[in-house]
Amino acid sequence: SSGVGVGMPVVAGPGLVGIVASAGSRTAVVRKITDPSSSFGVRFGVPGSIALAQGRGPGYPLSLSGVTATMSPRTGQIVYTSGVEGAALPAGIPVGTIASVHYKNGYLTKTVFVTPEATLQGLDYVTVMQWFPAP
Repeated sequence: SSGVGVGMPVVAGPGLVGIVASAGSRTAVVRKITDPSSSFGVRFGVPGSIALAQGRGPGYPLSLSGVTATMSPRTGQIVYTSGVEGAALPAGIPVGTIASVHYKNGYLTKTVFVTPEATLQGLDYVTVMQWFPAP
């Protein structure tokens, strides 16, 4: 066994690349954070607003859902994995930087886009974090 398991976070350089989707004795398949089927909890700002990051496809920024009108996301803020109880990923892995925030008066939520921190194309080496979500 390689010690790599489904659900383990995959990082490269400064940030999260994806999550192990399947693993064999010598290979693993990683679902990148930009994959439209990727979604995971994130935290940003102070005291740490929590939202859900969702992939939108290769070459597109991640979108954050659950960002309410009372939250204060700012362009340039770093977004980290949330690690809240029962989370799919541990806390504190850099995900990306808030690229834009859109809000219309009277709406209950804000539209937030995040540029991934890690380079997601042409990766030769990644690190698999030996971490499993709590059962």
